[in-house]
Amino acid sequence: MKHPCLKKVEFPYFIYSSLVKVGRIRFCHYRLPLLLLIVSTGSWLIQLPIGAIPTTTSTPVVPESPELSPQELSQLAQAITVKVFSGETSGSGIIMGRAGDIYTVVTNEHVLLPGYGKPYRIQTPDGRIYPAIVLKTAKFEGNDLGLLQFQSSSLNYRVASVANSAKLVEGDEVFAAGFPFATDSAYQELIPLTDSQKNLKWNQIFKHSNLPEFTPGLAKENQLSLNREADRVFVFNTGKVSLILSKALEGGYQIGYTNDIQKGMSGGPLLNRQGKVVGINGRHAYPLWGGSYLFQDGSLPEEELQEQIVELSWAVPVEAFMLQSGQFTSPTVPVNATPAPVRVERKLPSNQLPQGWLW
Repeated sequence: MKHPCLKKVEFPYFIYSSLVKVGRIRFCHYRLPLLLLIVSTGSWLIQLPIGAIPTTTSTPVVPESPELSPQELSQLAQAITVKVFSGETSGSGIIMGRAGDIYTVVTNEHVLLPGYGKPYRIQTPDGRIYPAIVLKTAKFEGNDLGLLQFQSSSLNYRVASVANSAKLVEGDEVFAAGFPFATDSAYQELIPLTDSQKNLKWNQIFKHSNLPEFTPGLAKENQLSLNREADRVFVFNTGKVSLILSKALEGGYQIGYTNDIQKGMSGGPLLNRQGKVVGINGRHAYPLWGGSYLFQDGSLPEEELQEQIVELSWAVPVEAFMLQSGQFTSPTVPVNATPAPVRVERKLPSNQLPQGWLW
């Protein structure tokens, strides 16, 4: 016996072609609206060309900054990198913030240690030297970082941009910058010593620099001082990320790369291809003190990993700075701080060796 609510429904052939069953199908009238909806939708999809089918709209993805050319990267790096004078030694730093006419510079804590109790100075890219103060309230919880501030009321300096270092992968190209204490170019015209002419006290400077040994007595007159123009040469070089540690070494170092980091480049920027700071340089390969590297938790890397670590330069991820960046929102540099004369630096006697370099 037929159910009273069942009715015979006829469908055009083109609709049947989209159904599983071809022929006459009986449906209860209370299901007919649903069927009509399904059929009408199916027929609409069948009739529309593929390109006309609407898709779900999503939030547009913001494109990453374009990659810069090596020349553009070098110019940008030079604009944000400063030289930090700490007592009788020097290192590098990065202009990371500005509040009015107060600029904040990040560097390595080990760059600042030799200057404790002595005046700090910052040489900006235009050669001017400003008195600076260390922000002792900035605590980086075991990371080898420190902050300084200087004031410039009449000149504007570029502030660095940062990027997430977690996006780095092994093989990525990175760029390091800074002001080495002594460079190959600074001494390329000096005359190598014979064994009988060696000045051991002077050559102490070059003990670990992989340079020939020289004597000031055989150098040209304009190369005798440790404070030559050549010593202020800005260095920018290219390398690749070689190792990213899952946990940080002492000092917060996690990014290992092949760039040649020299003494004096500590505190300088490590940039990605977009010119964003992803790390702060701090350790060069084959450190002077030798021995073993330790993780921040006090554990020792396995021997095979140790061998990899010692061959690389190392940077503290920029996130270590960003996590504490709220600590210096209020400028603390005295209002009456004024720049020193352009390109005026305290000269070191030629027989006085720089003290206090850790790395």
